[in-house]
Amino acid sequence: MNEIDKRLQDISKIIDIDYLLNEKNTEKTVKSYYNTNKLTYRIFHNNTGYIHMGLSNDDKYSYKDLEISLLEIEKLIQKSKAKKVLELASGHGANTIFLASRNKETEFFAIDLSTKPKRKFYQLKNTNFKYGDFHKLTMYKDNSFDLIFIIESLCHSNNKKKALEEIYRLLKVGGKVIIYDGYYGIDYKKLSENEKKASILTSAGMAVGNFGYLKEFEKDIKNTGFEIIEKKDLSMNIIPTLKRFERMSAIFFWSRFIYISKFLKNLLPEMFVRNSVSGYLMPILVKENIAVYYKHVLKK
Repeated sequence: MNEIDKRLQDISKIIDIDYLLNEKNTEKTVKSYYNTNKLTYRIFHNNTGYIHMGLSNDDKYSYKDLEISLLEIEKLIQKSKAKKVLELASGHGANTIFLASRNKETEFFAIDLSTKPKRKFYQLKNTNFKYGDFHKLTMYKDNSFDLIFIIESLCHSNNKKKALEEIYRLLKVGGKVIIYDGYYGIDYKKLSENEKKASILTSAGMAVGNFGYLKEFEKDIKNTGFEIIEKKDLSMNIIPTLKRFERMSAIFFWSRFIYISKFLKNLLPEMFVRNSVSGYLMPILVKENIAVYYKHVLKK
């Protein structure tokens, strides 16, 4: 029995996985996931409001790893002298607040489907938070922004091409887009049945409809009209963060605690329980190159 088979067996002892394997990802699912797990992220990930992966340069996780992607975005903001920046799917607003507090001459806009920070947490004059769907950003005019960034959220889209087209519309000529996200590293059709199951469960555990095949996504980028000016495989850099999640999730699926876990499964919010499935499976998917994590910088 390989590691994926074993982990699927461990999960099946606690959770009826059929409903996750057959679930359709909707806007309602995504909203419910983030609203339910708001406290979970603060307790088990960090209390600052970051909900993305840390990028580690060694085998050890550090809180500062969560700011690496933001510092890379800041470097591009400053290099391009961007005056108007938009974050898509901003969550609790931690990314935009970090950047806006350090770049006060730049105006920052941010949209999210379900959340935005409470006013007491963003007393910054150069921020503007709104609710919105990145597939339909009619509140903004064409050619409005110098730079747009999105961290680990395009994966929630069931129509990434449409989202890219909206981003292209909003961006000024010569403007940049920065995307950090996860994808299938292998064409889904070439996976074994259990590899497919593990992939679907990992996606459903994080309210992701379909990670999408990296090569297909890059075709969509080029067909939209963008030029890829930087592409970097960061799969190994997120392993320390994934290992943290794996250790916490493994306790839930440890056979010695099976009766306690079954009890907790009925007590805890369902969206919290499914998140543990992703935490348990994702490290092995990355190790096998089934899942990959990339940074793309695009130019209009």
